[in-house]
Amino acid sequence: MLYDTDNFKGTNNLIFIDGNCILCNRLSRFIISHDKKKIFKFAELDGKTFSNLSLAKSTDSIVLFSNKKTFIKSEAVFKIAQLLGGKFKLLLMFKILPKFITDFIYDKIAASRYKIFGRSDKCLVKSMFTDRFLD
Repeated sequence: MLYDTDNFKGTNNLIFIDGNCILCNRLSRFIISHDKKKIFKFAELDGKTFSNLSLAKSTDSIVLFSNKKTFIKSEAVFKIAQLLGGKFKLLLMFKILPKFITDFIYDKIAASRYKIFGRSDKCLVKSMFTDRFLD
């Protein structure tokens, strides 16, 4: 799935997250702490940056823009692991599974993320790492 990414020149790897999701906030903190080269920037799915995109419809799953391509759900997770490199590339062994299976697993986790991890009124990690977040 490709979208117009001309608005993000200079931002090669942009991860959109649900800012109210505690799991997404933890994942963002984890990525930031392991992103030694600072190749990732972040924005909220309900923020200005995401709403300025020419999307057919919105999404509530993780979205990664990388090299003018869009990755969602399990594809986004795999691409992030690949870009982080090192031991995180071990996750790529699950790419042997068909996409419908990895997306099914992703959807099951996403559907219960508020119930298991909780919900916040604001993006907690955004205030901690203002230099890594876009509006």
